[in-house]
Amino acid sequence: MNQIFVDDKQPISIRVLFVLLIVSVLPLILTLPLDVIDIDSSQYAEISREMVEGGNPFFIRDNGRKYLDKPILTFWKISLSFFVFGYQNFAFRLPALLFTFLSFWGMFKLTELYSGSRLRAWIAVFLYALSPGLYSMVVDPKIDVYLTPYLILVHTFYYLGFKKIRITIMECISRWASVLLRRDRLRW
Repeated sequence: MNQIFVDDKQPISIRVLFVLLIVSVLPLILTLPLDVIDIDSSQYAEISREMVEGGNPFFIRDNGRKYLDKPILTFWKISLSFFVFGYQNFAFRLPALLFTFLSFWGMFKLTELYSGSRLRAWIAVFLYALSPGLYSMVVDPKIDVYLTPYLILVHTFYYLGFKKIRITIMECISRWASVLLRRDRLRW
């Protein structure tokens, strides 16, 4: 029960897979204390700070001016993190990291449902966790790091609903959130 069999070969221990997952996730976790390095990231942090201090989560402003260029859900996530943890570098990156971890589950479940192999699902999660693109998205969190988990979850819940012939509440929430994150849909 604590092993995954690879065809008729030697089984792989769950502990070994867990250690490999920790090693592949460690670089992502180590990005939490890094300073904000990009102009866009500092602008996102500033807009979220103004949202927390202004007390109005529906009015996006950047240095006092209206800012309607990006979707609001990204700023809500960062603002909530700032509200709970204060204005820290790790609070800025924490929502991106949490949603990335959620996308790991979606990637695992989608691959497992599609291929029927837990080992392939683990390998897919390792490759996704070790990809340079994901690392750069977590280091410099913008729209992509929030949109990617929702897209993975939409596909996962769609396939889960197709396989099990049911639509889940989480699929509806993921679709709603991915629509909120689309920039071209929110032009006023």
